Amino acid sequence: MAAKLAGAGPSPFDLGQNADINVTPFVDVMLVLLIVFMVVAAAATSAVKVDLPATPKSITALPRLPVVVSVAADGGVYVNDVRASMDGLAATVTGMLTDGGHEDRVVVRADKTISYEQFMKVMTALNIGGISKLSLISEVQSR
Repeated sequence: MAAKLAGAGPSPFDLGQNADINVTPFVDVMLVLLIVFMVVAAAATSAVKVDLPATPKSITALPRLPVVVSVAADGGVYVNDVRASMDGLAATVTGMLTDGGHEDRVVVRADKTISYEQFMKVMTALNIGGISKLSLISEVQSR
């Protein structure tokens, strides 16, 4: 009778290496997080019943429009469709912002054919004038 040496061949009890990812701990952690978020969300809502007093209806204020600074293709600068000079641009815009009829931001739109230098002159004039809330407008490109 011949004896079998260890490692001479595969054993029927050898399972080999398992290369699969064990997702059970991941699912456990996700369920615990779900429970925590459910408890926190329930605690965040107020369960106290309050009978709020009624107030008379007020006249709703008209929405305030932003100040629009436009730079045309010829280099002309317009504030809300009224031509303005570069020297008085900041003063004109500041006056419109302080009158209370406009939002606190300035929208700048420029023709795509103007030079970068002209655009930067307008932006610099507004910045030196103390206007810091600026937005730029562009058109959405059609497909």
